[in-house]
Amino acid sequence: MTLLGSAGQPMADREAPPVERKSQSVSAHHSPTSVPTWSWELALLGAALAGLTGGGIEYLLGARSVGRWVLAGTTAVVLIPTVISTVRRLLRREMGVDLIAVLAMAGALALGEFLAGAIIAVMLTGGTALERMAIARARRELSALIKRAPRTAHRRAATDIIDVGVDEVILGDVLVVKPGEVVPADGIISSGSAVLDESALSGESKPVKLEPGAPVRSGGTNGGGPFELRVTAPAAASTYAGIIRLVRAAEE
Repeated sequence: MTLLGSAGQPMADREAPPVERKSQSVSAHHSPTSVPTWSWELALLGAALAGLTGGGIEYLLGARSVGRWVLAGTTAVVLIPTVISTVRRLLRREMGVDLIAVLAMAGALALGEFLAGAIIAVMLTGGTALERMAIARARRELSALIKRAPRTAHRRAATDIIDVGVDEVILGDVLVVKPGEVVPADGIISSGSAVLDESALSGESKPVKLEPGAPVRSGGTNGGGPFELRVTAPAAASTYAGIIRLVRAAEE
């Protein structure tokens, strides 16, 4: 903890309390499995597309027998791992659309409708790839949200300013938000005017100017001079923390 006098000079140097960094645990939880799974699913999609294209070309060129076998092989290549993953999910009592795709591809092979089976294979692998892309994007956005979350706040104590962890902020505290910093907690402007970039909250890129007495949401970036706010909600119950919780819940 660093105690600053009214002139801004350090009065005492103490080790700041450790602040839990949940972003590290989030990335560590997903990193071991996401890359191999993603690569395997891309390989299946590539094989399905190549087989469907190659089989279609062979069929159009007159080599119908070869084309049919290529389409049949394409369907089988996707069907086998899909059956394995579907059985594993059923053992965990999880039901998904993969079961319908397995039945459709197996039926297409049994009836000799190899083109239909290959098309289903492309649709299945393509949908899985799109789903993975959406999950990866959500994880990146969550990591970015957590990374920009403030770790410390500047609490005013009479004429002094004390740097504290955001978890130590309580209702009624007066915080000083410096230029370029992210607002650490919800509050009301008590001194000075504020120019905030709230694009991370609302998506609106135009800065918002707030006067004393106006409510301030955490998560906005101070684009003007320093100002003071009186805390009305601690960091854990603030707007920005709520957004992070919602994104994390949606990702899971």
